[in-house]
Amino acid sequence: MSLPWVEKYRPKSLKDLVNQEEAKKKLLSWLESWSRGKPIKKAVLLYGPPGCGKTAIVHAIANDFNLEVVEVNASDFRTATALERTIARTIRERSLFGKRGKLALLDEVDGLSPLQDAGAIEAIVKIVEKSRIPTIMTANDPWDPRFRDLRNISLLIEMKKLNRRDIVTVLKRICLKEGIKVDTEVLRIIARRSRGDLRAAINDLQAIGEGRRVIRVEDLDILMPRASQLNMFEIVRTVLTAKTPEQAKSVLTLPSLDYQMLFHWISENLPYQ
Repeated sequence: MSLPWVEKYRPKSLKDLVNQEEAKKKLLSWLESWSRGKPIKKAVLLYGPPGCGKTAIVHAIANDFNLEVVEVNASDFRTATALERTIARTIRERSLFGKRGKLALLDEVDGLSPLQDAGAIEAIVKIVEKSRIPTIMTANDPWDPRFRDLRNISLLIEMKKLNRRDIVTVLKRICLKEGIKVDTEVLRIIARRSRGDLRAAINDLQAIGEGRRVIRVEDLDILMPRASQLNMFEIVRTVLTAKTPEQAKSVLTLPSLDYQMLFHWISENLPYQ
């Protein structure tokens, strides 16, 4: 399967990131304070709706500062001990050749379960307080009372929901690089149905545009409604029972699709088809 366009066209620098000027300014100031040896706060808690560019801005600013991103999805670890051990190990490892240093990214900290992930918040606070490298956490909603300790040790930076014009700008840029001819109205429709989620909009564009030279309004018919996220069982069933390549590719339109998890599930279930 080809590289997802959300990865292929991830911004390489802050200047490539649409909008979010206030967030860029605050994040830049914070990282510069680390460079001077006097960080404003040990960590940043970057928050905003899905698809607004939280992970993208971290990788972009890391590129600008020539830092290696040590990325950990906090909700992947079921125990505080496992989370702490993994982060501590990756932080201790030497940076990639040519990199000035490291930047830790703890993604989706609000995905931690208060029951299943007992002690994880305390572990993250301990990691941040001991860390000698800048740490950025991301969350959709940081205002849950159980995240109070994370807020206390962090500089809170909000990422705004993207408007349709910003999303259309990014989609046009991708179409130009892919050599796709498309009417602006098609891109406006994709932007409208994405509801401010740029990742979802790019997934939609790839689903209908990959391998084509022209996209028309009628091509939008293959896109699935985006009322809600299907569970992984339903997604894999859609792929494995699809009658056409277009039907299989339609799962790319789902919001917050975990590609690695999808590949794993398909490889596990393919022998039984």
